[in-house]
Amino acid sequence: MSRYYVLGSAAECEPGSNGLVLRNRLGISDPVVMEELERNQLLDLYQATIGQEISTKPLKASDLLGWHRDWLSNIYNWAGKVRTFNLSKQGFAFASAHLLPELLAAFESDACTGQWAG
Repeated sequence: MSRYYVLGSAAECEPGSNGLVLRNRLGISDPVVMEELERNQLLDLYQATIGQEISTKPLKASDLLGWHRDWLSNIYNWAGKVRTFNLSKQGFAFASAHLLPELLAAFESDACTGQWAG
């Protein structure tokens, strides 16, 4: 059984992973190794971000994409870009790709007005 359900050529799985690992720059096909790498990369990003001065400016979609790029760009070619394929993982469906531009625009609008803070 595949760990991911993906639609679109950008979301191919790594050969030899039995559909359990998305195609990646490192050729990793073991899902345990990939989960550990992603988790460690995320911890590194948290530590780097926490060490920075906290900004009072509203978050923008470009901030989120930048964090995503910083987190995963050494693993995935598509890191930091707006996803163009639909993806679900272990029964959890991520937002549909065609909705992402609208959702990111709404996020920015809500962040600037403080609507999301409530």
